[in-house]
Amino acid sequence: MENKIKFSVIVPLYNKELYIENTILSILKQSYTDFEIIVVDDGSTDNSYEIVERIQDSRIRLVSKKNGGVSAARNYGISLARYSYIVFIDGDDWWSSLFLEKMCTLIQQYPCLLYTSDAADELDGV
Repeated sequence: MENKIKFSVIVPLYNKELYIENTILSILKQSYTDFEIIVVDDGSTDNSYEIVERIQDSRIRLVSKKNGGVSAARNYGISLARYSYIVFIDGDDWWSSLFLEKMCTLIQQYPCLLYTSDAADELDGV
């Protein structure tokens, strides 16, 4: 697969210290690696910022802003994005390792302006 598609992954972050490390690691474990991660700390009052700060990867940009809500955080992340394809993931979600690869394939097969995806929940016994 040609790696011409690049993604800017926007992660709005507000008080997700229990989840944010797993979120970031799920992004970093993607099989498709042409992406940047922009984590927008939206005035967290817990250790969320420090947890992200400890994760060493040159693709991560961690920025802070005064609390203004998730939409403001996403919009700020978009304003900092380097790439044309913007992808959102919340600070308490995670992706399978093939998520961006599948999105890239869909983009190549079905060129259009906007793409969405559905969530999958894999819980044993539920």
